[in-house]
Amino acid sequence: MRAWNIQDAKAKFCQIIKEAESDPQEICKNGKPVAVIISIEEYNALKKPKKIKRLGDLLRSSGLVGLELEIDCSDKTYRDIDL
Repeated sequence: MRAWNIQDAKAKFCQIIKEAESDPQEICKNGKPVAVIISIEEYNALKKPKKIKRLGDLLRSSGLVGLELEIDCSDKTYRDIDL
């Protein structure tokens, strides 16, 4: 991703738009990123809601797949409470 300061971004707006078609363009103000210009395809992909119909689908797409997690489960079907 290429970074542009605001003054250069104003002067080279057409170039930034052309480059954004293939790679996001970062706009900086006082050296700090304040905006990103992306292609319409990337925008539409980000905007489109991801439909996950089942819990299993969510878990498989979560990034936890392949991790060895140690989960302690109790065989009790009740819990102790103080009355």
